[in-house]
Amino acid sequence: EPDLKLPGIHEPHSFCRGILSAVDAMLDAEKDMNLTGPGINFTVAFSFAVCTGCPEFSSKPALGQMAILRAAFLNPELVGYSPKNNMTKFYTERFHNSFNTANPAAHLPDMFLATYHQEFPRTPVMIQEYHNPHGEVKKDLMEMLQIVQDFPLLNGLS
Repeated sequence: EPDLKLPGIHEPHSFCRGILSAVDAMLDAEKDMNLTGPGINFTVAFSFAVCTGCPEFSSKPALGQMAILRAAFLNPELVGYSPKNNMTKFYTERFHNSFNTANPAAHLPDMFLATYHQEFPRTPVMIQEYHNPHGEVKKDLMEMLQIVQDFPLLNGLS
């Protein structure tokens, strides 16, 4: 959850710059190793927190972080980063969004997924740390598996 650690959720340019720097270094390492082919996909798991410092979706969990990161990949100078590699190509061909949540399954369609599918129609998303500590686990998991079926961009959960 880089939005909570680089240096915090209220400094989206800083956490985006850190993510771009890490991806740029990873792309350099792939070149150094002479890797060929399409490359594996990568993700950044954001918290399911609201980013009030983000210019878009400042009242929706995780969406503000994802929107500013997309803007940074498409225009790294926006966050003060000068990449060595093609960040736009990486984002459009290999990047998947993801988030961690402890919310019940029933919250996710309205709080996140409906807007996500409109805003990110070509970028898959997954839930990395899914758990609902306050609900009936089996019932919530069955509901979550149905939600995965209903939202085709949602690749799954762990």
